Amino acid sequence: MRWHKPTLTSIYGLLGQANPAVEKSADARMEEIRQVLLDAMSIEAVMEGQHLLVRRVFYATDIETLWYARSEVMSLLAEEMGEALAQEKLCAITAQFVGLLPEAGHTLPSASARSPRRK
Repeated sequence: MRWHKPTLTSIYGLLGQANPAVEKSADARMEEIRQVLLDAMSIEAVMEGQHLLVRRVFYATDIETLWYARSEVMSLLAEEMGEALAQEKLCAITAQFVGLLPEAGHTLPSASARSPRRK
């Protein structure tokens, strides 16, 4: 019998319950992101013509697939509701990826943060 289990770090561990302060698992967060992406595409006009993208998001097996689908969702939303509203939705979605991807994958500066190009 093993006495020093990692779950025994609190009274919750002794009672066999997970510590409520522990963050959600990566799988649970991935499912939340998947649902947010699908909800964002739930506009009728988007759902009609984008069956492949909806399937790709629905059946994604890793967080990277959802990360790359994000840009396609942004394009669809921009066509339907305008760039500004689509950008707001995308910012909320992007924030959910923090901690799930390697740092280089999501720390690139946005287009608005870059310095203007010289002509």
